[in-house]
Amino acid sequence: MKKKTRRVLLFVPGSSPALLRTATVINADSLIFDLEDAVAPSEKDSARYLVKHATQNLSFGKKEIVVRINSFQSPWGYEDLEMVSGLEYVDTVMIPKATPETVKETEKYLEGTEKEIIGIIESAYGLQKAYEAATASSKLSALQLGAEDLSVDMNYERLPDREELLFARHTIVLASHASNVQPIDTPYISIDDLDGLKNDTIKAKSLGFTAKVCISPLHVPVIKEAFTPTEEEVAYAKRVIQAAEEAEKKGLGAIQVDGNMVDLPLVLRARRTLSLVEEER
Repeated sequence: MKKKTRRVLLFVPGSSPALLRTATVINADSLIFDLEDAVAPSEKDSARYLVKHATQNLSFGKKEIVVRINSFQSPWGYEDLEMVSGLEYVDTVMIPKATPETVKETEKYLEGTEKEIIGIIESAYGLQKAYEAATASSKLSALQLGAEDLSVDMNYERLPDREELLFARHTIVLASHASNVQPIDTPYISIDDLDGLKNDTIKAKSLGFTAKVCISPLHVPVIKEAFTPTEEEVAYAKRVIQAAEEAEKKGLGAIQVDGNMVDLPLVLRARRTLSLVEEER
């Protein structure tokens, strides 16, 4: 398993040989080879073969390789999972309509492997059971909001700045942080609206999300920049760590940085900021 912080995860249609090849040079942290929504029913079998071939024969460097399988309620879900569980170079299985039950079912197929699970929360039941899903298996490493399907199930109407998603976003962030898994935000579906994407990603970050999925390579650099510490944030984090270390040597419990009191949570945040920078080197 290639351990690397996820900030941006790109969906790649599993039925497209050209896009699977192009994905080798895209600078996303994770690639999601999609066997579900991006693949027509008539192409499910060929997509499964193409994804298997791509993971075995193409080089994706240090990128995390994720495969989104079909739902277990579909005719293809179990066959997808059986195939993916045996693929050496697949790191993570992404399951749609995630619930505690489907997480546990997926875990059975992944026993004896180092593969992780990402669960997409995209139903009313799944949202209600988000914490149980997050804690249903030690293999589950992230919850992702699937806003489009959830909006249908919850009868949401689209509002400016996706305000209708605020409760769902808070719920997934809370469930994720409470269970020590990663919260991943929903895709931004307007491909050419990069300003809107930037604002949506910054909002997601402010709510506690630490990554976002996307459906276009154009979105990758925008999302990655939003979740990457700025030079100012890095400089401040270094000042916090330096002040904390000096205070510890002197036996002091309270420290000040730039005229403001700094406590343990801010020190932990500073360490997290610097760890992200170290991973990029």
